Amino acid sequence: MKNDLAALMALVRLQERSLADPAARAALSSTAERIHVLSRVHDRLRRADRAAVVDVGRFVTELCDDVRATLQGLRPVALRVTAENCLLPQEQAVAVGLITNELLTNALKHAFPEDRGGTITVRFARHEDGFELVVTDDGVGLSSNVAAGGSSGLGQRLMRSLAAQLGGTLEIGPGSGTSGTRAILRFPAVT
Repeated sequence: MKNDLAALMALVRLQERSLADPAARAALSSTAERIHVLSRVHDRLRRADRAAVVDVGRFVTELCDDVRATLQGLRPVALRVTAENCLLPQEQAVAVGLITNELLTNALKHAFPEDRGGTITVRFARHEDGFELVVTDDGVGLSSNVAAGGSSGLGQRLMRSLAAQLGGTLEIGPGSGTSGTRAILRFPAVT
């Protein structure tokens, strides 16, 4: 699987370099990055003792550590992670990992323009009969279109689709306070 994803990513990157249109290049670059994330998620799951269940607390923390490593020395953005150790079926862990990465990527791309500093916080915990992933930032906040639920970008559709596969919901809105964004994924525990 990892080799197939690497080959697919290489093909997308080749196609990206051959295009002159900046919008098309950006779209292919975004696609290649999502394939790369999927490859990292599968690699982490493969290393998780090939178990049918995954410690999602450790999994989310390691994904965030990957992002933190790419930021080191490049951006003045702090990343704080609190993730309870909970066991999830592998299929659910993949969805949680992809949503986490997409939310982090969005915060890094949009919340802190022009090398502005700030903080992104990721929290994963069990609540009653389900789980909750909360990703917040203290950046510039949502555009009025996104705040009104009008965003229909590929990333938003992907995350909402993954949330639906989990039997859950994804809410994205203004952060608590005067700035920032807060995303909350809630989904039930499998019985």
